[in-house]
Amino acid sequence: MDSFDELFQREYPHVAGYCWRLVDDSDLAADIAQEAFARLLARWLRVREPRAYVYRIATNLVREAWRERLRPLPEDTTAPSDPTTADIAVRLAVDALPLRYRTVVWLHYFAGLPVAEVAAVVGRRSGTVKWQLSEARARLARVLEDGHA
Repeated sequence: MDSFDELFQREYPHVAGYCWRLVDDSDLAADIAQEAFARLLARWLRVREPRAYVYRIATNLVREAWRERLRPLPEDTTAPSDPTTADIAVRLAVDALPLRYRTVVWLHYFAGLPVAEVAAVVGRRSGTVKWQLSEARARLARVLEDGHA
């Protein structure tokens, strides 16, 4: 098993990047990642899967940050020449998913965690996570298709 320092050195950039992709604020992302690792350190001897635990804490802290501040949308998200229009549409579609789907999408696609680790983070079986990812993709496809029709 890694020491806390080894885990921190290896995983901090990944956790901070995951948080940044979700909050789009580098300072807030760094704060969230640091807080997640601080909470992990406080429970280090009791945590069986530290990597999964730190992602779970980071995800919960991101949710809290979103509740505390509502991010305003760009004024014009429909301009076809705007290169971020597709990104905005995907982000809005993911944000509209039910929480159980949204969380597995964040962890799998935004954090790059494999299905088994996503399952450990959310406390579900791998088969359930695979099904939820499939269902989330189907829902996203419908929403994004309707938005471009």
